[in-house]
Amino acid sequence: TLDRLEEIIPPRDWSTSHHGGPRKVVRPEVASVSAQEEEKAQ
Repeated sequence: TLDRLEEIIPPRDWSTSHHGGPRKVVRPEVASVSAQEEEKAQ
């Protein structure tokens, strides 16, 4: 919606992880969906 265009979004953390690779961010919505799919597969 148009209201979301005016939201200020904080900058992403592009620093590397402890192993030197890019940081992996898993959004809660995606994590819950993938967990449900794993439960169905078992």
